[in-house]
Amino acid sequence: MKFNIGDRVSFINEKQDGTIQKILSGGRVMVAIEDGFELEVSEKELVKIAASPKAAVQQKVEGPATDESKTSFEDLLLLVQKGQVGIITLPARSGAVLTGPVDFYLVNNTIHQLLFTFYADINQRWRGKSSGVLEPGSYKKLMDADRQNLIDVKSFFIQGILYNESVLEQNNYFKKEITLLLPDINSGNNALKGLLAFAKTQLVYNSQGEEPIDLDQLKDKFSPSPVLSQKNKKQAANSPDPKKYGILETEKEVDLHIEELTDDISSLSNGEMLNIQMQHFTKEMDNAIRKNFHRIIFIHGVGNGRLKQEIRKELHHYKGIRFRDADASRYGHGATEVILL
Repeated sequence: MKFNIGDRVSFINEKQDGTIQKILSGGRVMVAIEDGFELEVSEKELVKIAASPKAAVQQKVEGPATDESKTSFEDLLLLVQKGQVGIITLPARSGAVLTGPVDFYLVNNTIHQLLFTFYADINQRWRGKSSGVLEPGSYKKLMDADRQNLIDVKSFFIQGILYNESVLEQNNYFKKEITLLLPDINSGNNALKGLLAFAKTQLVYNSQGEEPIDLDQLKDKFSPSPVLSQKNKKQAANSPDPKKYGILETEKEVDLHIEELTDDISSLSNGEMLNIQMQHFTKEMDNAIRKNFHRIIFIHGVGNGRLKQEIRKELHHYKGIRFRDADASRYGHGATEVILL
């Protein structure tokens, strides 16, 4: 990669940014880091995160700007909705979306201050990668890595506490293990420019966790008439019989088959499908804890066993529960029963 004086760069193997001050011989440059020191380093140790203002002007005169000069990292906030916290994976440089290094960003688009820690499971051992405090409506670079170095990363784990002096929400803590989603050319962010068009976003917290109230269901619940709405007739026909299966108001059965969670799976990769299933699992577990459920059963099927493995790995992070295989006579080996103590 060609660097120019004034380019903003990031160190590949260190959490450090700087600005190119001099172009030296032998593929080396002088970089001024944020504490005022200048370091002589190899160009191979750096990735460009923003072109110098002079270079950007020259590109505008001579022809179309590159992806790097068009990328505005403020647009990271557009990839995460209000009230949410998300992790974004982004190509570190243009022209190498599928093969080049990857940057990881944490975006806090809530009204809360976020205290967080971020880990990577490398060769079955958790290693801390980043931690800190993230202000409301801001983002932070968690790490960067070459793709070949991500082969040994099985998953990531993030936990956080959200705090606002004037607004204290009940569900102000989260912890989540996520699978790796790398940027690709089918990310679907065509409205954004530059590298952000290839970004992948994974939701780790949503302040609007409660599902919207079903007015038909609410009316039927408190109506003296036993007549059901058409919508609830359909729901009743598809729901388990409490007398037959013993599912009480403090118990729930959740089907995690991907066909039950999304209408169109044709364009989803295996990793994306697993991420959707795990997001739904976490949402249902949090809801069960919040509503003081006694038991919840997750139907994950048998398949290749990956979903079951991820669910049980996540359950180890919960306190005050125990889990086991659900009733084999009903579910075979395709369900996990969680008892909330």
